[in-house]
Formats: sequence, C-alpha cells, structure tokens
Amino acid sequence: MTTVPIPSEKLTHGERRYLLRSFVVLWIFLGLMSLVVARIFLPGLGKGMLTRTMDRPFSYSSSTLDWPKDAPPELRWPTRQDIAYFQGMGGFVSGIYVNGWDGVRTRFHMEVYQAGMPFVVIDRKTSRIFPHRGPAVYADPAFGAVPRVRFSLLGAIGNATIYTLIVWVFVGLFPVALNQRRRVLAYRRWAKQAMCTACGYDILELAVCPECGIPSHKARELVSDDSE
Repeated sequence: MTTVPIPSEKLTHGERRYLLRSFVVLWIFLGLMSLVVARIFLPGLGKGMLTRTMDRPFSYSSSTLDWPKDAPPELRWPTRQDIAYFQGMGGFVSGIYVNGWDGVRTRFHMEVYQAGMPFVVIDRKTSRIFPHRGPAVYADPAFGAVPRVRFSLLGAIGNATIYTLIVWVFVGLFPVALNQRRRVLAYRRWAKQAMCTACGYDILELAVCPECGIPSHKARELVSDDSE
C-alpha cells in the first residue's frame, strides 16, 4: 500500500531547499546586475548627465573627499569652500564637485563620481591644483590619462544582500508562507470533518485511512495521549 506523508505545519524539505536556492540565485544575479550597471554608467558620467541637488548622496562618507596622498606636501587641501552635489538614476549614480582656495588664491579642484546604492560599488576621482596664474601644477590622474576606477567589494556584497532580501520576500518567503498556511488550514479542516489529513478521504471513525494508509487524526491523538 502506498502511503502519503502526513501534512506538517512546519516547513517541508522542499520548501527549505527552495528558500535557500532562491536566495542564493537572487543574490548572485542582483549583485552582478548592480555591478554591471555601475560599470556601464560610471565611465561616461559628467555633470551633463546628472541633476544638481542640495542633498548629499546617500552613499557619501567622510573619506569620499580625501585629498590624494601622493600630492606634494606643500600643496595641502584648504578648507573646503564650495561643494556641489549631483545625482542621477534615482540616486544610483552621483557626483560631487569641490573647489577650495588657499591664501595665495591657488585653486584646488576635485570631482568624484560614484555608482551604487545604498553603498558605493564603483567610484572615480579626479583632482587638480591650479595656481592663480599659469597651468595646473598637479593632476591626478595626469591630463589625458584615463581616471582610475575603484571597486568596493564590501559595497557590492552589501547592495546584493539588501536587494536580495527585498525581492526574496516576494518571490521566496511569501509564496512558501502562503503555501504553508494553505496546507495547515486544510489539515485542520479535514481533521475536524473526520477526513484523512493526508488525502482528504472520508474515514469517519476508522483508525487508518483505507485510501492512503495514514493513521486517522483521532488515532494519532490516542497514541499521543498514551505516550504521555
């Protein structure tokens, strides 16, 4: 006689496996997607692609505007006097423009472009120093060189985890919880109606379901009471 597993109010093995696999697949997919999108948009970013805003980017940190360590020691970053913020794609990409002047009217200029939300995944920084008169005395990167693009592993992991949790609630957790709730309600309804909790067959006062061989609800209760 073929038996059917008794419905359980707990998560089944298949449901637990689905939750784990769906989370892993979403984490890898969304993490790669955020990285690819950031890598595509960052190289071509400029003020023309962004909108001026009064609010600092969400991903802004105190280290965002650190002056390059390889700058000449006599050219120290002055007190920041002019900072402009730019954002685009709903805050996924952002730009920061900074200008400062020292006592002899030397202008320090920095441009920072970032991609990633809520954490920065990729950023690009350009720094320039212009004397009051004459050409620039410092440039990082050098004029004509391609700016360095820096990648943040922690930012990519953080973003992937946050995106996954949001999506996973709807495509993983919610369907499993709904299926579990439906199974529990059916189990309780069949038990009250003297029906087999596995297949729904009407077993009345029978100790074992003749359809699937599962002990009846009342029989299991008697066994549970005897064991106590």
